[in-house]
Amino acid sequence: MAKKKNNKYSFKGKTNKSMQRRKKDESSFGYMQDLPKGVKMYSPLPGGKETFDILPYRVTNEAHPNKKEMDEGIWWGAPFLTHDKVGSKGEKIVCPTSFGLKCPICEYFTKRQKEGADWDELKELKPKKRSLYAVIPFKNPKFEEKIHILDMSFFLFEELLIEETEADPDYENFAGIYDGMSLVVSWKKKTFNGHDYATARKIDFKERKKQYEEDILDKVPKLDSLLKVLEYEEINTKFFELEDLEDSVENPPKKEKKGKKEKKAAKSPKAEKKEKAPKAEKKEKAPKAEKKEKAPKAEKKGAKDDCPHGHKFGKDCEKFEDCDDCDNWDECSEFKG
Repeated sequence: MAKKKNNKYSFKGKTNKSMQRRKKDESSFGYMQDLPKGVKMYSPLPGGKETFDILPYRVTNEAHPNKKEMDEGIWWGAPFLTHDKVGSKGEKIVCPTSFGLKCPICEYFTKRQKEGADWDELKELKPKKRSLYAVIPFKNPKFEEKIHILDMSFFLFEELLIEETEADPDYENFAGIYDGMSLVVSWKKKTFNGHDYATARKIDFKERKKQYEEDILDKVPKLDSLLKVLEYEEINTKFFELEDLEDSVENPPKKEKKGKKEKKAAKSPKAEKKEKAPKAEKKEKAPKAEKKEKAPKAEKKGAKDDCPHGHKFGKDCEKFEDCDDCDNWDECSEFKG
Protein backbone atom coordinates (compact mmCIF):
# COMPACT_ATOMS: atom_id res chain seq x y z
CA MET A 1 0.00 0.00 0.00
CA ALA A 2 1.43 3.38 -1.07
CA LYS A 3 2.45 5.65 1.75
CA LYS A 4 0.24 8.72 2.10
CA LYS A 5 2.09 11.94 1.24
CA ASN A 6 2.57 14.54 3.95
CA ASN A 7 0.95 17.82 2.86
CA LYS A 8 2.22 19.77 5.84
CA TYR A 9 4.28 22.18 3.70
CA SER A 10 2.11 22.15 0.59
CA PHE A 11 1.13 25.48 -1.01
CA LYS A 12 -1.73 24.00 -3.00
CA GLY A 13 -4.86 26.12 -2.66
CA LYS A 14 -2.89 28.85 -0.85
CA THR A 15 -0.75 30.63 -3.47
CA ASN A 16 -3.61 31.87 -5.64
CA LYS A 17 -5.58 33.05 -2.62
CA SER A 18 -2.54 34.95 -1.41
CA MET A 19 -2.04 36.68 -4.77
CA GLN A 20 -5.72 37.59 -5.00
CA ARG A 21 -5.55 39.15 -1.55
CA ARG A 22 -2.45 41.13 -2.51
CA LYS A 23 -4.13 42.42 -5.66
CA LYS A 24 -7.07 43.59 -3.58
CA ASP A 25 -4.74 45.33 -1.15
CA GLU A 26 -2.88 47.08 -3.97
CA SER A 27 -6.09 48.31 -5.60
CA SER A 28 -7.70 49.53 -2.39
CA PHE A 29 -5.10 52.22 -1.55
CA GLY A 30 -5.49 51.27 2.09
CA TYR A 31 -8.33 53.71 2.72
CA MET A 32 -10.77 52.24 0.16
CA GLN A 33 -13.14 49.29 0.26
CA ASP A 34 -13.07 46.57 -2.38
CA LEU A 35 -14.32 47.98 -5.68
CA PRO A 36 -17.53 46.61 -7.20
CA LYS A 37 -17.06 43.72 -9.61
CA GLY A 38 -15.90 44.94 -13.01
CA VAL A 39 -14.90 48.39 -11.78
CA LYS A 40 -11.21 49.36 -11.75
CA MET A 41 -9.15 52.38 -10.77
CA TYR A 42 -8.18 54.94 -13.40
CA SER A 43 -4.83 56.70 -13.27
CA PRO A 44 -3.86 59.54 -15.63
CA LEU A 45 -0.75 59.31 -17.78
CA PRO A 46 1.90 61.85 -16.68
CA GLY A 47 2.64 64.12 -19.62
CA GLY A 48 -0.27 62.71 -21.63
CA LYS A 49 -3.49 64.15 -23.05
CA GLU A 50 -6.62 62.17 -22.25
CA THR A 51 -10.36 62.42 -22.80
CA PHE A 52 -12.95 61.16 -20.34
CA ASP A 53 -16.47 61.82 -19.06
CA ILE A 54 -17.20 62.46 -15.40
CA LEU A 55 -20.50 60.90 -14.33
CA PRO A 56 -22.71 61.86 -11.37
CA TYR A 57 -23.55 59.45 -8.56
CA ARG A 58 -26.11 59.07 -5.79
CA VAL A 59 -24.64 60.67 -2.68
CA THR A 60 -24.94 58.78 0.60
CA ASN A 61 -22.74 61.03 2.75
CA GLU A 62 -24.96 63.32 4.81
CA ALA A 63 -21.97 65.57 5.50
CA HIS A 64 -21.16 66.10 1.80
CA PRO A 65 -20.08 69.77 1.42
CA ASN A 66 -22.25 70.24 -1.70
CA LYS A 67 -25.43 69.01 -0.05
CA LYS A 68 -27.27 72.32 -0.61
CA GLU A 69 -26.45 72.43 -4.33
CA MET A 70 -27.61 68.88 -5.11
CA ASP A 71 -30.67 68.02 -7.14
CA GLU A 72 -32.27 64.91 -5.62
CA GLY A 73 -29.01 63.92 -3.93
CA ILE A 74 -26.94 63.72 -7.12
CA TRP A 75 -23.38 65.07 -7.45
CA TRP A 76 -20.28 64.47 -9.56
CA GLY A 77 -17.49 64.18 -6.99
CA ALA A 78 -16.91 62.69 -3.55
CA PRO A 79 -14.57 65.00 -1.59
CA PHE A 80 -12.84 63.64 1.50
CA LEU A 81 -9.91 64.31 3.80
CA THR A 82 -6.98 62.08 4.68
CA HIS A 83 -4.35 61.93 7.41
CA ASP A 84 -0.93 60.73 6.28
CA LYS A 85 1.70 58.63 8.05
CA VAL A 86 -0.57 57.50 10.88
CA GLY A 87 0.81 54.98 13.36
CA SER A 88 4.02 52.99 13.29
CA LYS A 89 3.22 51.74 9.75
CA GLY A 90 2.73 55.26 8.38
CA GLU A 91 -0.76 54.57 7.02
CA LYS A 92 -2.91 57.00 5.05
CA ILE A 93 -6.46 57.00 6.45
CA VAL A 94 -9.74 58.80 5.79
CA CYS A 95 -10.41 61.59 8.28
CA PRO A 96 -13.79 60.85 9.91
CA THR A 97 -14.72 64.55 9.72
CA SER A 98 -15.31 63.86 6.00
CA PHE A 99 -18.50 62.16 7.17
CA GLY A 100 -19.32 64.49 10.05
CA LEU A 101 -17.69 62.24 12.67
CA LYS A 102 -15.18 63.03 15.39
CA CYS A 103 -11.49 62.56 14.66
CA PRO A 104 -8.89 62.13 17.45
CA ILE A 105 -6.12 63.48 15.22
CA CYS A 106 -8.05 66.66 14.45
CA GLU A 107 -8.83 67.03 18.15
CA TYR A 108 -5.14 66.71 18.95
CA PHE A 109 -4.39 69.28 16.22
CA THR A 110 -6.75 71.77 17.89
CA LYS A 111 -5.26 71.04 21.31
CA ARG A 112 -1.69 71.60 20.14
CA GLN A 113 -2.75 74.71 18.25
CA LYS A 114 -4.17 76.22 21.44
CA GLU A 115 -0.97 75.27 23.26
CA GLY A 116 1.03 77.32 20.77
CA ALA A 117 2.71 74.44 18.92
CA ASP A 118 5.02 75.26 15.99
CA TRP A 119 3.49 75.16 12.53
CA ASP A 120 5.99 72.48 11.53
CA GLU A 121 4.30 70.13 13.99
CA LEU A 122 0.76 71.22 13.13
CA LYS A 123 1.23 70.65 9.40
CA GLU A 124 1.90 66.97 10.07
CA LEU A 125 -1.54 66.75 11.68
CA LYS A 126 -3.44 68.80 9.09
CA PRO A 127 -5.73 66.68 6.86
CA LYS A 128 -5.21 66.66 3.07
CA LYS A 129 -7.97 67.20 0.49
CA ARG A 130 -8.80 64.52 -2.09
CA SER A 131 -11.78 63.49 -4.24
CA LEU A 132 -13.18 60.41 -5.96
CA TYR A 133 -14.77 60.60 -9.42
CA ALA A 134 -16.57 58.10 -11.66
CA VAL A 135 -15.07 58.44 -15.14
CA ILE A 136 -15.34 56.77 -18.55
CA PRO A 137 -12.09 57.13 -20.54
CA PHE A 138 -12.00 57.19 -24.36
CA LYS A 139 -9.38 55.93 -26.83
CA ASN A 140 -7.03 55.00 -24.03
CA PRO A 141 -5.02 51.80 -24.64
CA LYS A 142 -4.62 51.21 -20.90
CA PHE A 143 -8.30 51.51 -19.93
CA GLU A 144 -11.52 50.14 -21.36
CA GLU A 145 -14.36 52.43 -22.32
CA LYS A 146 -16.37 51.79 -19.16
CA ILE A 147 -16.76 53.17 -15.64
CA HIS A 148 -13.55 53.60 -13.63
CA ILE A 149 -12.74 55.33 -10.35
CA LEU A 150 -10.34 58.27 -10.32
CA ASP A 151 -8.77 59.19 -6.98
CA MET A 152 -6.88 62.50 -7.06
CA SER A 153 -5.52 65.16 -4.76
CA PHE A 154 -7.74 68.25 -4.91
CA PHE A 155 -4.79 70.44 -5.88
CA LEU A 156 -3.66 68.19 -8.73
CA PHE A 157 -6.97 68.21 -10.62
CA GLU A 158 -10.17 69.65 -9.16
CA GLU A 159 -8.70 73.02 -8.29
CA LEU A 160 -8.04 73.69 -11.99
CA LEU A 161 -11.42 72.18 -12.95
CA ILE A 162 -13.23 74.66 -10.70
CA GLU A 163 -11.15 77.56 -12.04
CA GLU A 164 -12.21 76.65 -15.59
CA THR A 165 -15.92 76.47 -14.75
CA GLU A 166 -15.76 79.73 -12.82
CA ALA A 167 -14.12 81.42 -15.81
CA ASP A 168 -16.89 80.15 -18.12
CA PRO A 169 -20.17 79.08 -16.40
CA ASP A 170 -21.24 77.34 -19.65
CA TYR A 171 -18.92 74.50 -18.62
CA GLU A 172 -20.53 74.02 -15.19
CA ASN A 173 -22.74 71.18 -16.42
CA PHE A 174 -19.83 69.05 -17.64
CA ALA A 175 -21.11 66.10 -15.56
CA GLY A 176 -24.75 66.42 -16.61
CA ILE A 177 -26.46 63.17 -17.59
CA TYR A 178 -28.38 64.45 -20.61
CA ASP A 179 -26.27 67.37 -21.84
CA GLY A 180 -22.86 67.03 -20.22
CA MET A 181 -19.45 67.49 -21.84
CA SER A 182 -16.31 65.45 -22.21
CA LEU A 183 -13.12 66.68 -20.57
CA VAL A 184 -9.88 66.81 -22.52
CA VAL A 185 -7.15 67.00 -19.90
CA SER A 186 -3.49 67.71 -20.59
CA TRP A 187 -1.43 66.27 -17.75
CA LYS A 188 1.88 67.78 -16.73
CA LYS A 189 4.55 65.23 -15.90
CA LYS A 190 6.44 65.65 -12.66
CA THR A 191 9.04 63.33 -11.20
CA PHE A 192 10.19 62.71 -7.68
CA ASN A 193 12.57 59.98 -6.55
CA GLY A 194 12.17 58.19 -9.88
CA HIS A 195 8.37 58.23 -9.60
CA ASP A 196 6.35 60.03 -12.29
CA TYR A 197 3.02 61.58 -11.37
CA ALA A 198 0.44 63.72 -13.17
CA THR A 199 -1.00 67.12 -12.39
CA ALA A 200 -3.62 68.80 -14.57
CA ARG A 201 -2.05 71.52 -16.73
CA LYS A 202 -4.99 72.37 -19.01
CA ILE A 203 -8.65 71.30 -19.24
CA ASP A 204 -10.75 71.72 -22.36
CA PHE A 205 -14.43 70.87 -22.76
CA LYS A 206 -16.07 69.42 -25.85
CA GLU A 207 -19.45 68.02 -26.83
CA ARG A 208 -19.93 64.40 -25.88
CA LYS A 209 -20.15 61.85 -28.66
CA LYS A 210 -22.94 60.16 -26.76
CA GLN A 211 -25.27 61.30 -24.02
CA TYR A 212 -26.52 59.14 -21.19
CA GLU A 213 -29.89 58.25 -19.76
CA GLU A 214 -30.97 58.33 -16.12
CA ASP A 215 -30.37 54.60 -15.74
CA ILE A 216 -26.62 55.31 -15.80
CA LEU A 217 -27.00 56.23 -12.13
CA ASP A 218 -27.74 52.58 -11.37
CA LYS A 219 -24.36 51.61 -12.83
CA VAL A 220 -22.22 54.28 -11.17
CA PRO A 221 -20.89 53.15 -7.75
CA LYS A 222 -21.89 55.19 -4.72
CA LEU A 223 -18.50 56.82 -4.31
CA ASP A 224 -18.95 57.63 -0.61
CA SER A 225 -19.40 53.97 0.22
CA LEU A 226 -16.04 53.11 -1.35
CA LEU A 227 -14.17 54.94 1.39
CA LYS A 228 -13.04 53.02 4.45
CA VAL A 229 -13.59 55.04 7.65
CA LEU A 230 -12.02 53.62 10.79
CA GLU A 231 -13.64 53.84 14.21
CA TYR A 232 -12.59 56.65 16.54
CA GLU A 233 -10.87 54.30 19.01
CA GLU A 234 -8.95 52.48 16.27
CA ILE A 235 -7.60 55.76 14.89
CA ASN A 236 -6.79 56.93 18.39
CA THR A 237 -4.81 53.75 19.07
CA LYS A 238 -2.91 53.94 15.77
CA PHE A 239 -2.08 57.62 16.16
CA PHE A 240 -0.88 57.61 19.76
CA GLU A 241 0.89 54.29 19.23
CA LEU A 242 3.44 56.13 17.10
CA GLU A 243 3.73 59.02 19.53
CA ASP A 244 4.35 56.61 22.42
CA LEU A 245 6.98 54.85 20.34
CA GLU A 246 8.80 58.12 19.58
CA ASP A 247 8.67 59.17 23.21
CA SER A 248 10.15 55.86 24.30
CA VAL A 249 13.07 56.35 21.89
CA GLU A 250 13.73 60.03 22.63
CA ASN A 251 12.99 59.87 26.36
CA PRO A 252 13.59 56.34 27.67
CA PRO A 253 11.92 55.66 31.03
CA LYS A 254 14.39 56.64 33.77
CA LYS A 255 12.58 55.16 36.76
CA GLU A 256 13.01 51.57 35.62
CA LYS A 257 16.69 52.04 34.85
CA LYS A 258 17.36 53.63 38.22
CA GLY A 259 15.66 50.78 40.01
CA LYS A 260 17.87 48.22 38.28
CA LYS A 261 21.06 50.15 38.93
CA GLU A 262 20.19 50.72 42.56
CA LYS A 263 19.93 46.95 43.04
CA LYS A 264 23.35 46.50 41.44
CA ALA A 265 24.80 49.30 43.59
CA ALA A 266 23.76 47.45 46.74
CA LYS A 267 25.86 44.48 45.62
CA SER A 268 28.85 46.30 44.14
CA PRO A 269 30.16 49.90 44.60
CA LYS A 270 31.35 49.91 40.96
CA ALA A 271 27.77 50.23 39.75
CA GLU A 272 27.42 53.60 41.49
CA LYS A 273 30.30 55.00 39.46
CA LYS A 274 28.67 53.91 36.21
CA GLU A 275 25.43 55.61 37.21
CA LYS A 276 27.14 58.94 37.66
CA ALA A 277 28.70 58.90 34.19
CA PRO A 278 26.57 61.39 32.17
CA LYS A 279 28.13 60.70 28.77
CA ALA A 280 25.24 58.65 27.31
CA GLU A 281 22.63 61.23 28.37
CA LYS A 282 24.55 64.11 26.81
CA LYS A 283 24.56 62.36 23.45
CA GLU A 284 20.79 61.91 23.52
CA LYS A 285 20.17 65.54 24.40
CA ALA A 286 22.52 66.99 21.81
CA PRO A 287 20.46 69.43 19.65
CA LYS A 288 22.68 69.20 16.58
CA ALA A 289 20.04 67.42 14.43
CA GLU A 290 17.51 70.22 15.02
CA LYS A 291 19.97 72.93 13.98
CA LYS A 292 20.61 71.17 10.67
CA GLU A 293 16.93 71.25 9.77
CA LYS A 294 16.70 74.96 10.47
CA ALA A 295 19.80 75.96 8.54
CA PRO A 296 18.56 77.34 5.18
CA LYS A 297 21.95 77.09 3.46
CA ALA A 298 22.16 73.33 3.74
CA GLU A 299 18.64 72.94 2.36
CA LYS A 300 19.26 75.10 -0.70
CA LYS A 301 22.19 73.05 -1.89
CA GLY A 302 19.90 70.22 -3.04
CA ALA A 303 17.06 72.46 -4.14
CA LYS A 304 14.95 71.40 -7.11
CA ASP A 305 13.15 73.61 -9.62
CA ASP A 306 9.81 72.36 -8.29
CA CYS A 307 10.25 74.34 -5.04
CA PRO A 308 9.84 78.10 -5.56
CA HIS A 309 11.57 78.81 -2.24
CA GLY A 310 14.79 76.87 -2.90
CA HIS A 311 14.05 73.93 -0.61
CA LYS A 312 14.05 70.23 -1.50
CA PHE A 313 10.77 69.29 -3.21
CA GLY A 314 9.06 66.33 -1.51
CA LYS A 315 11.58 66.31 1.34
CA ASP A 316 11.49 69.68 3.08
CA CYS A 317 7.69 70.02 2.97
CA GLU A 318 6.31 71.43 6.24
CA LYS A 319 9.77 72.34 7.58
CA PHE A 320 9.78 76.06 6.77
CA GLU A 321 7.39 78.97 7.33
CA ASP A 322 7.18 79.78 3.61
CA CYS A 323 5.73 76.27 3.04
CA ASP A 324 2.44 77.51 4.52
CA ASP A 325 1.48 79.65 1.52
CA CYS A 326 3.35 77.67 -1.15
CA ASP A 327 1.38 76.87 -4.32
CA ASN A 328 3.17 73.50 -4.61
CA TRP A 329 2.52 72.51 -0.99
CA ASP A 330 -0.01 69.74 -1.59
CA GLU A 331 2.02 68.11 -4.37
CA CYS A 332 5.18 68.33 -2.29
CA SER A 333 3.39 66.92 0.77
CA GLU A 334 1.78 64.06 -1.13
CA PHE A 335 5.08 62.79 -2.51
CA LYS A 336 7.13 63.44 0.61
CA GLY A 337 8.77 60.19 1.66
